Amino acid sequence: MWRWVVVLAACGATPRPEDSRYDADFETVFAAVSEAAHARAREVVDEPAQAMVRTAWQQVAHLQPAPETDASMGGGPGRSWRPKAIESTRYYARYDIHIAGPRPWHVEIAAHASSWSPGMAQPTVLPDADPPAWLVAQRNRLADDIHERLRASAATTR
Repeated sequence: MWRWVVVLAACGATPRPEDSRYDADFETVFAAVSEAAHARAREVVDEPAQAMVRTAWQQVAHLQPAPETDASMGGGPGRSWRPKAIESTRYYARYDIHIAGPRPWHVEIAAHASSWSPGMAQPTVLPDADPPAWLVAQRNRLADDIHERLRASAATTR
């Protein structure tokens, strides 16, 4: 198996975004990270002095059931009766993105998830050690987006 790794490295295989380092000014890397975060979240806190970009908790829309109406329960045109949507668990995600240095910079993404069900006073933060598959997929898409923005400055890893 190690022969394949050597062959792939010799052929210039593209490193995974989480393994990449970026040989660019800090400001360039920070701007790309911030732009990617702003493209995904309504509320983003940029902290250049801490080399950190943080998103606020946001509902994960694609995990919610489609709105449903039931004519026998009073639903119909102009009505908003949606019993299944009301009773469903809602999921939320947020990201802490750290730019680790020195140059070449490395981008580290910590993804966090929480869930809320009707009747709960507060959402429950899900353990980071066992993230749900949807959170891993979203984190990977964010890493891919950042990498695409910085592809020109991706440094060769050893």
